[in-house]
Amino acid sequence: MGLFSKLFKRPQLTIYLCRGIPGQGKSSLARILCPEYNCAADDWMIDDSGNYKFEEGRRPWCHTKCRQQASEWIQKKVGPIAIHNTFTTR
Repeated sequence: MGLFSKLFKRPQLTIYLCRGIPGQGKSSLARILCPEYNCAADDWMIDDSGNYKFEEGRRPWCHTKCRQQASEWIQKKVGPIAIHNTFTTR
């Protein structure tokens, strides 16, 4: 089997990166595209009562958790995967 054939017989993993300013529908789109495998840093801003509570000091930790979750799914070769963050920096 030639190299070309080998490349196209490998399973493909689809990853969607949904980016944009807050309130533009990134999360809604991600959940439609990938109902089982979608994550955002905001997913780790949920308090014990299930309410969203933004805490600036937790942001780096939340982004790390999102990266870890996405990496785990990639290693397991599940998907498609959607990551929905603003992808902005200051």
